[in-house]
Order: sequence, then structure tokens, then C-alpha cells
Amino acid sequence: MNKKKISLQLATVYIGAILGAGFASGQELMQFFVVFGYHGLIGVFLSGIAFALMGYFISQIIIKNKIQGYRSFLDKILGEKIGLFVDMWITIAIFISLGIMLAGCATVLQEKLFINYYLGLIVCSLIVLITLYKGEKGVIGINFILMPVLIVITILVCFISIGAAHTETFKASTNPLIGNHWGIALLLYVASNMAIAIVILTSIDHYRLKEGIKGVFWGGIFLGIIGLIMVYAMQLFWPEILKTEIPMFYLTENLDSRLNILYSLAILSAMLTTAIINGFGLVVRLGSLVKIKQNTLVTVIIFLALPVSFLGFGNLISYFYPIFGYVGVVIIFAILYANLKLKW
Repeated sequence: MNKKKISLQLATVYIGAILGAGFASGQELMQFFVVFGYHGLIGVFLSGIAFALMGYFISQIIIKNKIQGYRSFLDKILGEKIGLFVDMWITIAIFISLGIMLAGCATVLQEKLFINYYLGLIVCSLIVLITLYKGEKGVIGINFILMPVLIVITILVCFISIGAAHTETFKASTNPLIGNHWGIALLLYVASNMAIAIVILTSIDHYRLKEGIKGVFWGGIFLGIIGLIMVYAMQLFWPEILKTEIPMFYLTENLDSRLNILYSLAILSAMLTTAIINGFGLVVRLGSLVKIKQNTLVTVIIFLALPVSFLGFGNLISYFYPIFGYVGVVIIFAILYANLKLKW
């Protein structure tokens, strides 16, 4: 397989890891950037540059040390004792996130497409299950299909919303768990996404990562561009949009009803890719601890994640992500230090 195709595949996987349900719903971007007015636009653009650089740095460490699985990566940059603590934190976090994404998929199908909640939950669980049975190829393949669809629909909705807005309102507010400084919000936003970035990049074969490392970098840049468009569109509907559980639905509900259904599919795609990436990370991590067949492990993980689906989506983004971000800050500085050691 040529380098360009591998780079494109890894770009979609990296985008899929970060551009999960929190990002695609607009809730994550609203909490970290929309509330800060003009400074939020600067922050979200800089986040793309940060994702590009951090993705590249993480990949360099993985390639140099031939790492497979995030526990080995954490031990390398943090040491075994701190690495063990962060390893446990990430494992619990992505397990909870897996359950919540499955529930989110079922909720979208029920509320927007009028499919029975439990039937939707079963269908989405089976999609995740079948994808994970195919391993790395399945994860890369489904991201390669779903991410372009998600990106095109998101940009389309944002541009139509921008055209429909009558006034520009960029009033700054605060997030109680972040404070009133957009720079801190930027740092915590990038940091809160470092875990999932590490999970997916360490789960990919390091030879493939070496061939497609440029894709990871440009995937990060593209995330910043998409985020900038979304934040600008949401800020035009401030402060009413602040009251909504899924801000991007607020934009579509004021437009054509067909766009609402179309964006429902985009949100569904984002939740599915997030669930798949979380599940894949768990399979790679737990596969090194238990001696059972991969498909059996996948089935057990999905089955155990279903009870978690009763936790609220909004609460995860509002409270769990900022707290997770504080742990991620430690990881960011450890990655930067580890890269300095590689250079010198």
C-alpha cells in the first residue's frame, strides 16, 4: 500500500478519534470555546495546530520505541508508577465512554429516526462488535468511510447556518470548571483529548504509523479548521444555544427539517467511531493481560459496557472532560519532554 493512501487512512482515524460525539454535537466546543467569544475562535484554531504537533510527537515516540498499546507508552513517558495510575484512569474512562456512546447512538435513532431505543442499542452494538472482530483493518476501514460523510455534513450545516444568521454576537462567558481564561480552556481541551489520541495511535501497528505519520499531522490541522467553522456558526446563535444539550441540533432545527435528519446521521457516525476507537483501545490493552481469543474479549467488553449506557451524555462533557483534561496536562508535558530526549 502506498504512503499517500496510508496517510489518508491515518488522517481519518486520527480525526475520528478527536472528532467524536462531544465535538460533533457541538457540546464540547461550546464548553471550551464558544463561551469565550472572539478568543474562542483563536483558541479552537490553535487547538488544531496543537493536535497536529502532539499527534506527530506521540507517533515519533511510538515509532522510535516500537510501542504497541498505551500502557507501554505511558510507562515510557511517565515511568511505571505514574504510568500505572494514568493507565487505570484511561482504561476506566474509555470503558465508560464506550457505554455512553452506545447509549447516545440509540438515543439519536429513537429521537430523530423513531427507532425503538433497545433495538437501536442492539443494532449499534452489533456494528461496533463486527468492526472490532476485524481488528485494525476494521477500525481504519469504518473511519475511512464515515469520517468524510461526517465532515461534509458538518461543514454544510455550519455554512447554511452562518448564511441564515442575522447578527453577529460574540459575548464572552465562563465555564465553572475551567474559569474565565480562554488559554486555560485551550490547554484543557487539547489535554482532555490526549488520552484518546494516545489510545488510537498506540493501537495501530508502528510500521503503518511510520508510513503514514504525515496523515496524523494534517489530520490535526484539519480538526482546527472544522472546529473554527463550527465555533463561529454556534457563536452567531448565542446565548440561546447555551441551553441546548446538543448545540448543533439547535442550528439544524432552525433550518430545513431534512438537514436535521442529515445531521442526525452525522452525530450517529461520530458516536459509532468514538465507540469503536474506545473499544479497540480496550481490546489491545486488555488483550495483553488476559489469555482469551480476541473475538471473545470483544464480546465481553461490549456486553459489560451496556449498563454504563444509562449515564448522561451532557454530564460526561460538562464535568468529566474538564477533570480528565487536568490529568491530560501531565501527559502533554511528559510527551514534550520525551520528544526532547529523542532529539538530544
